[in-house]
Amino acid sequence: MRSTGQRLGLPALVAAAVVVLLVATDVLSSAMAPDVRDERPNPVVSVARLSQDVARTAADATDVSRGCSRPSTLPLGRTSEVRLPVDGIERVFRLHVPSSYSPSRPTPLLVAFHGRHRSGALLEADSGLSGLPVLVAYPEGVRNQVGRLDWQIGPQATRGVDDVAMTRALIARVQQGFCVDRDRVYALGHSNGGGMAVTVACALPDQVAAVVAISGAFYDRAAGCVGSPISLLELHGTADRVIPYQGGRLPEEFGRTTLPRISRWIRNQAIVNGCETTPAQRRLGRGVVQVTWRECTTGHPVSLVRIGGGLHRVPSTRVLGGTPLAVLTWRFLRTQHLPADVRAAQVADAPR
Repeated sequence: MRSTGQRLGLPALVAAAVVVLLVATDVLSSAMAPDVRDERPNPVVSVARLSQDVARTAADATDVSRGCSRPSTLPLGRTSEVRLPVDGIERVFRLHVPSSYSPSRPTPLLVAFHGRHRSGALLEADSGLSGLPVLVAYPEGVRNQVGRLDWQIGPQATRGVDDVAMTRALIARVQQGFCVDRDRVYALGHSNGGGMAVTVACALPDQVAAVVAISGAFYDRAAGCVGSPISLLELHGTADRVIPYQGGRLPEEFGRTTLPRISRWIRNQAIVNGCETTPAQRRLGRGVVQVTWRECTTGHPVSLVRIGGGLHRVPSTRVLGGTPLAVLTWRFLRTQHLPADVRAAQVADAPR
């Protein structure tokens, strides 16, 4: 792995600082609907507390990667560029190694997919995910038919590109060089990247424990999850004009792709997961409601954060009622791990 020595830009530093600093409580107040409990999570969260959480769960790790006990080849607290050949194509991803990383402690890995026509650097700056005490990989898509970065699920994607294979190779590369808790590898993505994250979770159920999608684009060709249980958190704005919350047919430039209504797509996933009929609801901020199905026979919860009036953007701390996106994401992911039967198979097949 090669470090570029590149430091995070100002937006990324600000985003990470949001997670480090104590966030003011009760930022927004709103009238409470009778069927929605006002249970906004306490936004007073620090990296120290999150690090303690990771350390606590690391003690229970049963399946760790070959990189444990090996010193990090990349600087701690920094984001470095790594090149990865896959199927004859040189792929690139950015890897953030938290300052709290220790080769003797299994650490979760989060693979974060940028949106169409965006980049890993922009997602890192917008999301604040590098403020979490976990390994975060930001892969880059391949340029599509119009010269913009894209993923294989996109209507304009370059034919022959296998981003699932790239993700599999990325995970293996990080596990080889770092002490990764293999039970706690997660995928996240924004827009087109959200659909890609879900596709990866479905294609690699023995590696990816849970997925977070932000304004997820669930194209027809990304519908491979039909019938496949996954642990899923989706955040979506009701005023999103790029990937409409109400769904519908996209313009001809997108291949006349039809997108599902988000609430219906999420309910269908809850059914696949064997979840209870009535989900719990709580208000996170003004116009922001989280709907969660937790009691699921497959052990895979499903949650939707509906952002009233929200646009096609990575939501800010203000929009989320005072809770940074990275913290809200981690609160969902922290309890998710691979099912026991998958973990047992991994341990049995692990090289000695």
